[in-house]
Amino acid sequence: MGALPEPEAGPLEEHLLICATCQDRLQATDDYVVAMNAAAKAPLKAKKKTAVKRTAVAPAAVRRASAE
Repeated sequence: MGALPEPEAGPLEEHLLICATCQDRLQATDDYVVAMNAAAKAPLKAKKKTAVKRTAVAPAAVRRASAE
């Protein structure tokens, strides 16, 4: 991201050339940043509200769980 000053960036870049674990972590971080940027730019989709049917009788799984 270019946020480190040159005296710190050099040794870090050298380390990244030889450390597979750090390379993987950096790649995962880069992928995350790209995904978050894409999500922030994506248009919001309006969801249709659907009516929820409510019943007075709890489903069987709830009745069993509360009986235990």
